[in-house]
Amino acid sequence: NDFDDNGFVEKLLTYTVNGKDLPVIMKRDMVKELPMLKKQVLKHHDYAKKSIQELLPKDKLNKATVKQIDYFRSIFAINDGKGNFTLQDMPMEAQLSSICTSYVTDVNGDKRPDIIYGGNHTVFLPQYGRNDASFGEILINKGNMQFESVKYPRNGLMIRGMMRDIQPIKIKGNDYLMIAVNNEKTRLYQLKK
Repeated sequence: NDFDDNGFVEKLLTYTVNGKDLPVIMKRDMVKELPMLKKQVLKHHDYAKKSIQELLPKDKLNKATVKQIDYFRSIFAINDGKGNFTLQDMPMEAQLSSICTSYVTDVNGDKRPDIIYGGNHTVFLPQYGRNDASFGEILINKGNMQFESVKYPRNGLMIRGMMRDIQPIKIKGNDYLMIAVNNEKTRLYQLKK
């Protein structure tokens, strides 16, 4: 909602603890966004205990658009061919960081689709932490939607940074993957089956 009537909608992220919706954003950032709170909450330790309902006017909160997120896992969405999807969690290794790009191909020549993926996101505010545990991964399809993670050095990938795209290209008849990493030179990896 536009909590301070300045003509701009403020988006506030909260998390629920013991039934209270606590702001994730730090006090200084909240006060910068909503100066009306400066006099209301003078000390950081007081701010840390206040719910969003205690900080903001009830009428503004009642008119706010609320979106709830409760599913944070990386998943496969399996289409049955009739427009129905079954969700399946990806292996634990895929849960260690954000996935921003993927490419499906048969990596090992067994005629089953394997997945090459990567991601990371390192420009979050400090209170959100870093997502930087992915160095490019390959999931080998073992059949029946079961995948085995193949990590470096076995997979040949060691990509630090924020992977944003994977595109296949052919050079002199050989298959390559062109991998874009945010603010870095594009990387080229030859696919060997």
